[in-house]
Amino acid sequence: MSELARPSFLEDLHVLGLIMATFSLTILLPIPFCILFGEMDLIPMFLAPAILGLALGCLAHGLTPSGELSLYQAMRVSAISWALLPLLAMIPIMLAGKMHWLSAYFEAMSGLTATGLTMFADVEALPRSLLLWRSLLEWFGGMGVIVLFLSILARPGVLASRLYASEARRERIRPSVVGTVRRIWWIYILYTALGAILFHLAGMPIFDAINHSMTAIATGGFSTKNGSLAHYGNPLIEAVGILMMALGATSFSVHYGLLVRGENPLRNPEVVAMLALLAIFVPSIAACLLAYSSMGVPDALRFSLFESVSALSGTGFTIGPLYGQAKVYNGFTKLLLTILMVIGGGYGSTSSAIKLFRLVLAIKYIRWALKKELFPSIALPLKIGDREVEINEVLESFRLMFLYIALLAIGAAIMAAFGFEIGDSLFECASAQGNVGLSVGITSEALPPIPKLVLIVEMWVGRLEILPALALIRSFRDAIRRESLPMP
Repeated sequence: MSELARPSFLEDLHVLGLIMATFSLTILLPIPFCILFGEMDLIPMFLAPAILGLALGCLAHGLTPSGELSLYQAMRVSAISWALLPLLAMIPIMLAGKMHWLSAYFEAMSGLTATGLTMFADVEALPRSLLLWRSLLEWFGGMGVIVLFLSILARPGVLASRLYASEARRERIRPSVVGTVRRIWWIYILYTALGAILFHLAGMPIFDAINHSMTAIATGGFSTKNGSLAHYGNPLIEAVGILMMALGATSFSVHYGLLVRGENPLRNPEVVAMLALLAIFVPSIAACLLAYSSMGVPDALRFSLFESVSALSGTGFTIGPLYGQAKVYNGFTKLLLTILMVIGGGYGSTSSAIKLFRLVLAIKYIRWALKKELFPSIALPLKIGDREVEINEVLESFRLMFLYIALLAIGAAIMAAFGFEIGDSLFECASAQGNVGLSVGITSEALPPIPKLVLIVEMWVGRLEILPALALIRSFRDAIRRESLPMP
């Protein structure tokens, strides 16, 4: 029987149970802060889903058979995990935030996928322990729930490798996957601590500094303030935000090379591509602002640099309210930021979207194909940096890019059918699917259920990089077909 025709989900459920139990432990983390902040009434709201998740996870793991998951099954486990775990994560949000379940699920999905779109109109009115939970969701989600599980419970082996690949990660900085994820976590924790210190030194209160550092390095974008970083009106805080967003959008292999081996990050093609894109888009957006708004040159450059880094990294922090967001988000500005949101950050970073590597690969391939046409007798290898790339990898990248853009177009069309302007629909869907979090005002608790579901699906599929979602859908389709076949 082929991999695609495997009839049972029981082996998937065996691993899924462990992942659920591992994630449930994170829901306990805000409880000490409930005590510290004097929010004792919130303790049951975190305790109940943690116990529920642990119980269900242990039952699922204990009552199902173990097995060596194929890559296809690992992709299904990843897809189910990212859809299921927000159901646990949303319970404190729904209860403490007094929110409808669908809006709470949206908020939890936005947090866990490190998107940053929010249903809350007034986050400053929320309990501090709930604000911390939103930030923790993005912090764990930015690294990935599968990576969290691998770093705690998994052992080196084929299963770890397949689960790691199922979450759209391939780069290794150590020989084993488990060794890789543990090194990645140490880098992640180091940068989070660095960001908290820098934000605090720049003028943020310590609670805000910790929260913003977690969501910045996760390229998530949840804030403790309604106006995001514009609330502070502080260029130093914005500079720290730019640094942290850029670090989050850079591959962990680049960080490891810099911190451990002393390698120059400017030799990495993705880092060069990131800087090149910013060199093009920042002055373009600034010129647009100078032409269509009342901003002066310093403010236009300040806004365009911050928003460009936020869009490209997939973070979603904004300083738009500082200048009047509706005024500065004109049509051309929205188009340029949408392009950056579709591109995304580095491969193996906390960013989502198409990724810089695929953009670099597409440009290199086009140049290589033109040279092959002009000089057919010369052997020209297709290389990125020092690595030779196979044509199959190029085709795979083009397929994913096509699927990504097709899904984005479908989502924007549905949003437009509900009366939203097409440019705004495209911007909001690009933000959701790229796990960015910038908004033109469409996202709110008043959003009708179907557009809300569209954005939820966009966030889910975008975080999975499409293929695991397709694997899950195909599994359900195959199961339905088998059930419909006549008995022999």
